[in-house]
Amino acid sequence: MASIFARENANIIKLSFADNQVEVAANTSQVGENKTVVEMQSQGKGEPIAFNSRYLMDFLGIVTRERFSFQMTSSLKPGVFRLGEDDSLLHVIMPVRVQD
Repeated sequence: MASIFARENANIIKLSFADNQVEVAANTSQVGENKTVVEMQSQGKGEPIAFNSRYLMDFLGIVTRERFSFQMTSSLKPGVFRLGEDDSLLHVIMPVRVQD
């Protein structure tokens, strides 16, 4: 859903993490904004990170499992997506630098 709102803003989607939830957000001055909260299991403290929605959709388009993992070290370093403990698929996405 957020990718629809991200089209006019260079396809940028922001992910924010708090209390075992991830907020997926995108906004455009002409269309409006979209925020969706998804439950998750987390370890550590994640800072907000932004991705090009097309690269994120590439990964989500091939995932057939209900669960996958996402790992990051900072908002300016690559995010790593995996299918749990399965090493047969590794999807790395470079984040987008955004100003709040």
